[in-house]
Amino acid sequence: MYATQLVSEKGSSNCLNAIPLKKYNFDLTKREFRDGISLRYAIPLTNHPTLCLCEKRSTNSCPFTAPRGYTQIKTQRIREHSRNIMKEVFLMFGRSNKLQKLMEKPQLSPMMLSTVTRALQVNGKTCIRSASQGVVKSGDSQIRKATEQSLPSCCTLNNDLRVACFSNDSELSSTAIHVEAGTRNEAPNLNGVSNFIARLAGKGTSSSKFEELQMKLSKMGATLDVQANREYTSFVVSGFSKDSLEHAQIVSDVVKNSIFDENAINKERENILADIERDRDNIPVITMDYLYSVAFEGTPMGYSLPGPSSNIKSISRKEILDYINNNYKAPRMLLTSVGGRVDLDKLAEAAENNLGDVSTKYPGSAEYPKPCRFTAMEVQHRDDDLPLAHVAMGFNGCSYGSPDRIPLMLLAEVMGSHDKSHGALGQGLNRMGKVTQNPDAELYSVHGFSHFYSDCGLFGTYYVASPEALYDAGIVIAHFWRDQCLNLLESNLIRAQRTLRRKLIEDIYNPVALQNKLAKDILFGPGRPESVEESVAKIESVTRSKLQDIAYDYINDSEFARAAYGPTEAVFDYNQSMDALRGFR
Repeated sequence: MYATQLVSEKGSSNCLNAIPLKKYNFDLTKREFRDGISLRYAIPLTNHPTLCLCEKRSTNSCPFTAPRGYTQIKTQRIREHSRNIMKEVFLMFGRSNKLQKLMEKPQLSPMMLSTVTRALQVNGKTCIRSASQGVVKSGDSQIRKATEQSLPSCCTLNNDLRVACFSNDSELSSTAIHVEAGTRNEAPNLNGVSNFIARLAGKGTSSSKFEELQMKLSKMGATLDVQANREYTSFVVSGFSKDSLEHAQIVSDVVKNSIFDENAINKERENILADIERDRDNIPVITMDYLYSVAFEGTPMGYSLPGPSSNIKSISRKEILDYINNNYKAPRMLLTSVGGRVDLDKLAEAAENNLGDVSTKYPGSAEYPKPCRFTAMEVQHRDDDLPLAHVAMGFNGCSYGSPDRIPLMLLAEVMGSHDKSHGALGQGLNRMGKVTQNPDAELYSVHGFSHFYSDCGLFGTYYVASPEALYDAGIVIAHFWRDQCLNLLESNLIRAQRTLRRKLIEDIYNPVALQNKLAKDILFGPGRPESVEESVAKIESVTRSKLQDIAYDYINDSEFARAAYGPTEAVFDYNQSMDALRGFR
């Protein structure tokens, strides 16, 4: 009350007397407030590292210690700092072969090492980090040398169960069994059973109680994680590479011998229902579920992963066991190991011992997912109480094994990922980045996406805008996709290739991403693991004319699916969007 009176007094200073409100972003913690005052009045900061990441004594002016609220200043100073270092590197060492020798010297600081890596990328070379030496090597021959010792390999057991591994010098490994059974294999009344099984896995097997299984994993420093998606379910044990064969035994026991105790089922049922209720506030997830429901309307591909609440309440233990008995067969299973020095022969021997008795016979005739179809539809969930509208726009894509997959992934990278919180990073690099960073445009976020499955795919754009800017945002995005069909810029292609190549190389050191890649390569792709060298070659083989032709085939005058959530009154009309996508060469 006293603060309110102070604010209302004539001539009072609002900046000193205003009541801080969270909705106006006045929600600083004590430390943030203290740091802000220190920066404002040049008071030395407390409780922060003595040395900065640039290996100099940390001061208030150092860009790496800038707190929240100075994002643009921080970003600009980081970019200037990196540019100055790179300029010095080029002046000192010139050509890339000299930079290559510099990379092998151990006295370089981590920041200088990353800077030289970026310098190699700027020179147009393909870079990959050797897992054994921590050295960045450039050029096609170096990629070949770096991957020769870590080429993925695959074999098949007598019962048609497949085994694959990807070895490197890491001390950690990830061993998984991927079962080709997911949401797409579910009946309408059983939608959600794959996720239910994933949540119940590890709650006890016929040979180990839940507590014994957790104790065994804990002693090895390992973890068990189970994830279900639309076409397969992954049971993953991660830990030290020296225990990879024991991991294979544990994950095999979980897949084959889970007991699905009735008490555990009822307890997990309550947890899933609580998660479904909580996810009602997760607008991006809800919007993408809406998009899939209209893009693949009338097919299991359009089902949501957790399923509806009515199904979760009614699914019984018998239905869970019947689903496993009908789908968890050896020809649909894949055992993979990623990381460490895993020998394929030893892994195959462990698979034979633990999974050799998995049946290949089905109770009736083998049931496989029906072919998927794309439907051009639109759904809007209007809620004017929300401040921003979320819109997902998807085009009919290709399958994972299609030669068009890499070009469509590049198109998504051409769109990029942009957010107003990124500060000035988008300026001058991408058309959508300029629009997003424009202070007069209320387009707050936009990013491209590309999803691929065994016989279908979906790619497009997800964006967030204010109700007033929703119509204009739809026009800008439709024109952006049209321009990729008619006048794709070479600079955008080069940037997209470098971004996709970087993500691919980063995934080599991400066990989860590498597990998913191995599973998709073998289950839905060429039937064998695809090496890094092959993937990089495919990315670099895409030319501007080829990408433009593929964009024309998939986007120009093509119908699309769209889902919108929030204050959707001003969403760009569907027929007008079709007109905006239409262009002539």
